[in-house]
Amino acid sequence: MKRLLWLLSVLPVIPATALADRDATHYPNEGAYHSTEHIGDYKGNYQGTFALATQVRVDPSFTDGQKGILKDAMEVFMERALKKETIDCAYATSTKDLPKSRDKFEIDLVTALSSFVVDGVKFPAFIFVARFWNDPKAVGIGYLNLFYDKTLALPELGQRSHLHIAINSDFLGYDSRYFFAKDKEYWAGVMGHEFLHNLGYDHPSGYKGSFIEEYGNCLTTNGAKLEAPKEKVGDRKVEKGN
Repeated sequence: MKRLLWLLSVLPVIPATALADRDATHYPNEGAYHSTEHIGDYKGNYQGTFALATQVRVDPSFTDGQKGILKDAMEVFMERALKKETIDCAYATSTKDLPKSRDKFEIDLVTALSSFVVDGVKFPAFIFVARFWNDPKAVGIGYLNLFYDKTLALPELGQRSHLHIAINSDFLGYDSRYFFAKDKEYWAGVMGHEFLHNLGYDHPSGYKGSFIEEYGNCLTTNGAKLEAPKEKVGDRKVEKGN
């Protein structure tokens, strides 16, 4: 237990004012420490038996209402991310940019969302959600291939990779006029889309029909094959060096 508490304590706490000055629209250059407020631990399963576990930390400059929506969206994501219905839906509606195989896609997600062991102590996977604003064209940012970038791994935790995305606070929450501002299922889909960017998935020739876009839509609809609503705003991918 002492070892567990020590490892958790090494993640530094950065004041909200300092975080608000960071530019989340660029590829992270300081590892996972952009986002430090713990908002919850989440569990799920794969094929009914394989346990998934994640710890989520966010930029503390999100409002309490926004944090509440992110918490609810994360619960939806963990419940649906590896559901057969969700993945079936994504494959049924995608026409391009598909994974090399379904097995590889599922392994990628299981790896990113599963606990890991350091010195005999089991830790949940880590997810970090940064904040950005003043961008009318993107609700989220995904950092391409970040999960595999060992220069940004968590050094105190055996070089553990992590997921790290950013959400546009102008579109999120009770003060926003965006149609989906308070819709936890919509934001679960946004998260899923951006997480896949972290894992190297992309939509190089546009959103419609791309696997990463359809997967996010299927997360939102819980596996139902529906047309994406016209009110949706796009996202932005950021590659290393940008």
